[in-house]
Amino acid sequence: MKKITATSWTDRQRWGNMQLTQSKNRKTNAPKFNRPLAILGAYGGLNVGDEIICHAAVHLSERGTDGTDTLIIGGPDMYGRYWEHDPADALKFVSWRNLIAAMRNMVGRNLIIGGGQIIDGRAGIGNPAVQLVLATVSRLTGGRIILSGVGAINLDRPLTRFLYRRLFRLASVVNCRDERSAETIRAISKSNNPQINTRNDLVFGLLDWLKGPVPAAQRNIIAVAIHHAPHLALTPEKSVADMIRRIRENVGDRYKIHLVPHDFRDDFDPFMIRKILERLQDDNIEVQNLRSADQVRDYYQQVRTIISIRMHPIIIGACAGCYCVPLAATNKLTDVAGRLRLPIHTVEETLELDAADFCNLMGIGGDGHLAATDELEAMKAEARRSLQFPDRRDNTASVNHGTEVA
Repeated sequence: MKKITATSWTDRQRWGNMQLTQSKNRKTNAPKFNRPLAILGAYGGLNVGDEIICHAAVHLSERGTDGTDTLIIGGPDMYGRYWEHDPADALKFVSWRNLIAAMRNMVGRNLIIGGGQIIDGRAGIGNPAVQLVLATVSRLTGGRIILSGVGAINLDRPLTRFLYRRLFRLASVVNCRDERSAETIRAISKSNNPQINTRNDLVFGLLDWLKGPVPAAQRNIIAVAIHHAPHLALTPEKSVADMIRRIRENVGDRYKIHLVPHDFRDDFDPFMIRKILERLQDDNIEVQNLRSADQVRDYYQQVRTIISIRMHPIIIGACAGCYCVPLAATNKLTDVAGRLRLPIHTVEETLELDAADFCNLMGIGGDGHLAATDELEAMKAEARRSLQFPDRRDNTASVNHGTEVA
């Protein structure tokens, strides 16, 4: 076969234009970038909120279609003891503590980091070095990274900020669950990067899946989701017990009252529940332990009113159609309540309400407070966008400050 050569400037120009056209056509006709997925987060079967985030990430994200399992990288206590997953989800679990195994399994995968308050510089899964190493493996082997539904806080140490800055530069996009977190990440990134967005918590993306078949007015469970940690008590157990006692005085046996731990560790929520039960001495109050995403959905669809200092019980309850009583203690819950147009009080403030206002707030003297439907739909759309990788026709581009460049 005769070799074609360019012998003049005109020939060389024509030959170069033909090569460029062929190159463009190859990119245009390239198959959709579709790789197996890894999800990195504070998972491990210890906290209901984190596991529902994981469920959202698994079911709402772009997973490979070649039958490869989805890799979940989480805490050292990786399931079996507390939390159950559907085998049909085709999940593979690796602890971040086994970093070599996590790196080996990360090869060739897209990576989602989040959600929840995982950008905090703490030891464990929040360690920026662990996140950066796994993100680097993904990028070097052709994967893409997004941070999705993440919260950022307490990033004061220079080394922590440096490591996170490198991580954010590897990511195609950083989607934060609140504007405070986005501002923190922009400050660390040292840029006004348009790829750093606010997209709400991932659980809002499960709105259609969580919706209850009957309205809250036809349900008969008053659920109180407890929050306790050894290093942090957001509200006194006595105040919570007094609130529950007042509910019981108003409802008698018309409604069931449940205490719901979202963190299963014995010295976390269960510790405070035991203290509350000791104060109440009410044998009719049940403790509701949830062990799978399906159990969470089925339970919340039966709840009339959800009362919580925690954020995720309010999000799940709002999506499930419960009356919602957020109790002020954290900025993230205050922000969510404001967006959903729900009134928010401290536990102590609820005790100061007169009888009629107290019963109306708790949804036991008539209709309680439902989340705004239009906001739920908007937040669902935002959460789902948070899990979408930016469109890209090939996998050869590099990323700088979250913006793809050729």
